[in-house]
Formats: sequence, structure tokens, C-alpha cells
Amino acid sequence: RFGSGGFGAIVTAVLKVTPRTTYYIYVGGMGVSRQGTAILARAGGYNGGGISGTTEGSGGGGASDIRSSTSRASRILVAGGGGGGSVGCGNLNGKGGNGGSNGGIPPNNPCPAYNLASGGSQSAGGTGAFAVLSGVNYYGSTGSLGVGGAGQT
Repeated sequence: RFGSGGFGAIVTAVLKVTPRTTYYIYVGGMGVSRQGTAILARAGGYNGGGISGTTEGSGGGGASDIRSSTSRASRILVAGGGGGGSVGCGNLNGKGGNGGSNGGIPPNNPCPAYNLASGGSQSAGGTGAFAVLSGVNYYGSTGSLGVGGAGQT
């Protein structure tokens, strides 16, 4: 019932460059996979992957981007980070949403009070996961620009 983290997004574009200008390319990393039975959060991938829930799950893949300086504020092109994985519900696993996508409610959802973490987009962070399991509310934090949401804790 544990969920994998979402993948970082893919983006393609033609970018007009200026001669003698330096551009910085940041490639998102893979989120940390769930190993064993330890109850702890797993880190999201480098550059914006969502952290996993502390119960079950893996970190989401990081964002990739092109910048005009080393600052995140100078991003020219962004492929958002994936959402963190979290505990599943019924027969569903809690896979985080891929970058640029919504986690939303899974099809044929047996648990109406259950949402997966969404991936980050070019303009907004991903939403955190939410679940009510055995009468207990679990929340994941919302990501920031280009960063996936966190699995519920």
C-alpha cells in the first residue's frame, strides 16, 4: 500500500539564446525510495521533488530548469518536480502526482476523504496529500514554485 513518488515533468521548447550569455541548467534528481519498514520521511529529488509521507512512500523526482543566473527567480524554462508518495487506501497505493500534473482523487476511489500529492508546475507548487484513515487526519505540506507537494504524515 505504499506509494512511489511522482516523476519530474518533461518539457520541450526552442529557446532563443543571446551570444556570450551564460545559462544555467539544473537537472532534477531521483527521490529517495522506500526501503525496509522504517517510519520516516524520504527526501524528494534534487531541485524540488516532494518529500514522502512519514508512514509509507518515496520522495518525488526533482524539477529541471534553465536559468539566467543561479537564482530560482531567474528560471526561464521549468519542468516541475513530482509529488511525494504516501500511504495508500484500500487496494490503491499512494503514488505522488507527476510534475506538471494534479494528484487528484484516484479512479474508483474506495476512500472519499483521500487525495494524492500533486506535482509542481511551471507556475505553482504541488498540493500536499490528505487522507482520513481510521478516523485520523493526515496532511502533507504544499510545495512551492516548481516543487511537488508532500505525502501525508
